[in-house]
Amino acid sequence: MRNGSVLGSLWSRETMVRLGSLDVRFRDLAFILLADVELVEGHLMPRLAADTDVSRAPRAVRVSHSSIAPEVTKLMPEAILRGVVEARPSSGFASQIASGILRPALASIRVGDADRWGISEADVGRAC
Repeated sequence: MRNGSVLGSLWSRETMVRLGSLDVRFRDLAFILLADVELVEGHLMPRLAADTDVSRAPRAVRVSHSSIAPEVTKLMPEAILRGVVEARPSSGFASQIASGILRPALASIRVGDADRWGISEADVGRAC
């Protein structure tokens, strides 16, 4: 598999990534992380961290069209928080974004659950 073709597919369609013969929804980033750590860490994370329009769109899609998994928050907390801030309030996904980002914040009050997340209650407060 060539990483360039996978990322080209991701960036051109924003919510889909091609893994071999499979189309995987970008919202399944936790699955992609389990399937190919090298792809995520070496190629996807730097693109999501960039300060460009091409990077803003996938960050917003990430927080508005998917659940925010603990594994993903540990790997790329800044990208998740930036996606929350950059998502358009008029997009109609405000309640979904809020419910997703509140999960890590609420984990801090549950005994034994806060360590699973890469985003804390304070991080969520600063982003919102």
